[in-house]
Amino acid sequence: MQIIILIVLLSLLIWVMPKKSIKGYLFVSVVVLSGLFFFFWPDNGYDLYRYYLMMVHYNKLSFLQAIGLQANSLGNTLMEMTVTGYVAVYKLYSVIAWLLSKIGVYQFLAVFTCFVVYGLMMKQISHLFQNEKMKLRTVRICYVFVFLSYNYIYLSLVRQTIVFAIFGFVLYFDLVQNYRKERCFAVYLLLCMIHSTAILLLGFRLLILVSNKLTMILIAIGLSSIYMFIPWMVHLTSKIYIPVFTEFLLKMSHYLVDRAVVENQHVSTKATLMYVYLFLILLYFMRYSAKKILYRKYLHYILLLFLLCLVMLRQADVYNRMQLFFPILFIPIIMELVEEFSGRHVLSIKKKYTNCQLFFGLALLFTGMIVVLVYFVGTCNDSYVPSQQFYQWSNFMKNGDMSLPASR
Repeated sequence: MQIIILIVLLSLLIWVMPKKSIKGYLFVSVVVLSGLFFFFWPDNGYDLYRYYLMMVHYNKLSFLQAIGLQANSLGNTLMEMTVTGYVAVYKLYSVIAWLLSKIGVYQFLAVFTCFVVYGLMMKQISHLFQNEKMKLRTVRICYVFVFLSYNYIYLSLVRQTIVFAIFGFVLYFDLVQNYRKERCFAVYLLLCMIHSTAILLLGFRLLILVSNKLTMILIAIGLSSIYMFIPWMVHLTSKIYIPVFTEFLLKMSHYLVDRAVVENQHVSTKATLMYVYLFLILLYFMRYSAKKILYRKYLHYILLLFLLCLVMLRQADVYNRMQLFFPILFIPIIMELVEEFSGRHVLSIKKKYTNCQLFFGLALLFTGMIVVLVYFVGTCNDSYVPSQQFYQWSNFMKNGDMSLPASR
């Protein structure tokens, strides 16, 4: 109940915060949410437990061993072999984990993850609020959307959530603000050393470079053949070892072939509901927003991700985890739409344009209230309530019980 109460309370308090205090409130929200992880100690059903087990072994390494410049003396247990593999492939994450392990309080890994993810989302909202001179109600609406549509417990995935948050944050400045491309691509490449998902996201970013030459139909055909293409690539590159890229291909092949049909695993209904709603928001933005040209490449990128989700209907892991990326990507889109069409502008749409836009916009508004609320209730039922048993006051600044075996 702690998470539910905190999220609801923060979502309500934002409506009484004055304009001069809003940036401070966004920061305090991040700090409070991050601090909550000091009381969370999961069992082996959460990825976070596995990461905590790995921290024990990271603490045994020297800095040169953590970055792979010196051989380590770790043994052959599952977690020790996993750490050795991470050191070889995910060097940036290994440095982060090594540094945090030296503090001696493993909860700092979850705290760090939450601070990065929610911190960047709040930074994005704050940036648009200040630089685009947006209204306070725009911030409030987007804030509530983020808090109700982002699954806090999914932060236990750690590496993937960090990659989604940083990639989404940088992508806006890359494709919309046209910030220095070399720096943006440097960040994208560094993220590949945290989680292999970054390679997939970077691949879509590279597709945007040729999107004027390749039609969406050709790209769709290419994505639809991914179930055959990835295993073929694994076979083709089996004798060529490029650590990060090879790991990505092997992992994708595992998901697409070995885990394509797993008993009791299916695509999330509430995720599908949210995807459909966000897709309608995207269509509305592409049709009616005054900034649709400025956002053209950004919108094309999101369309590719929706296309990926359509292809991944057979693969629940990839499909469901896009819930961690779409709320981040839609922060600027929702804020731009609210700013452009909220208040009296809604009533003037009928005079300026057509009845279709007015009805479409109002339908999205009321549908959105229902969808986001239903999504949040679903998240409470399948994530927040089941995790309640792992929140204890006694877990604060402790490393919990590591005696349970890791299940994955």
